Amino acid sequence: MSDRYYNSLSKEHQKIVTDAARTAILAGRGLSRIIDSSEKGLPVLQSRMKVYVPTARELKAFRDKDIPSARAFLVKKYKKEGEYWVDKFLKEIARAEKKLGY
Repeated sequence: MSDRYYNSLSKEHQKIVTDAARTAILAGRGLSRIIDSSEKGLPVLQSRMKVYVPTARELKAFRDKDIPSARAFLVKKYKKEGEYWVDKFLKEIARAEKKLGY
């Protein structure tokens, strides 16, 4: 949906569209996880592809380069809401990594 069309909607309709988009994203992620963990998911892909797992050093280099620019883009586009979600997302990543011992 274009920004122009979205902005032409009433606040009520914008909220409906935003809520629906968030729900669709969560549902899509859930379905993806189910498929990935099934016999049709990653095991099938691994039998057809070479799977490369980056080293901790490579992941750090990627994050050091990617996160600042992605954060700046999202904060510029979505202002305080973008800043809130980026910070929350990064905090959850750190929490999950700590729990997993990374």
